Amino acid sequence: MATPLLMFHAGADVYHARCSASKGRQPTMTALVIGRMESIVSAAISTLREEGFDAVGVTRDADAVSRISTGTITAMVIGGGVGWGSRRVLRKAAEAHGVTVIQGGLGGRDIVSYVRQQIVPGLRAAGA
Repeated sequence: MATPLLMFHAGADVYHARCSASKGRQPTMTALVIGRMESIVSAAISTLREEGFDAVGVTRDADAVSRISTGTITAMVIGGGVGWGSRRVLRKAAEAHGVTVIQGGLGGRDIVSYVRQQIVPGLRAAGA
């Protein structure tokens, strides 16, 4: 089974989406945010929580893989500062556990605006 994948790029809409939401209900989800800067990760988590999502964050790949392997993560947001080698490892872990992946970058926006404008609608559209 292919991992649901949402990809966002600064200033653009969804380029690729392979996921579907259950009609009539919003599933319970926990989003994992991985980024390299603690301040950005913390702001993203706070914003997601304000928007009604359960969210946790990490700055190390090993911590992300560990969280994913618990089976409690339904979506992972990979920040723009995470390198391509790390992204491959993270996507592989996500695929093994059926976790929706959202990748993106701030593109010059502040983190709160980015999360509200790009990540939150993507999570809702995915039904994650």
